[in-house]
Amino acid sequence: MLTTLLLLSGAAEATTPLAPPKPTAEQRALYNALKVRDSGPSCDELTALSQDIASDLIWIVDNAKQPPWAGIRAARCILSDHLEAKATDVDAWVVDPEKKGLALLTLSMLDEVPETAAVRFATLALDGPLAEDARARLVDSVHPAVANMAVSTEAPVVPQEPKADVVED
Repeated sequence: MLTTLLLLSGAAEATTPLAPPKPTAEQRALYNALKVRDSGPSCDELTALSQDIASDLIWIVDNAKQPPWAGIRAARCILSDHLEAKATDVDAWVVDPEKKGLALLTLSMLDEVPETAAVRFATLALDGPLAEDARARLVDSVHPAVANMAVSTEAPVVPQEPKADVVED
């Protein structure tokens, strides 16, 4: 019985959730600006709220759970204004099944980013667990290299003439 109590007490400590990270004053200001329901501020307007806007927007993407559009608006600003600085974060979005919404947002915005970045993210997405979703969204890309990548590489099925029935005696 003592062993059972020790095991249960250890399990209770192991399952105690970690406290969510506390936002800085700048992150809180960004979140408050992004959480408004209708037509939030532009990415340019958000820049005045933070000294390190790209990192703070990533913090919002990673930690703001409600309302869902707060993180999506932050991600849009990353993709449109801070792509070079946070490309490794975007890399993770397009390959993580738990961040499928961010992956789909990224894929939908690839036409608005430079072709080199679009190819980078498309390559990762097409090689990852979200490949079928990526392929469906990339075939119509304005970047020819991305559109070509999205075309299925499987060999086409060529219809063959039906074989005559052979009767063996």
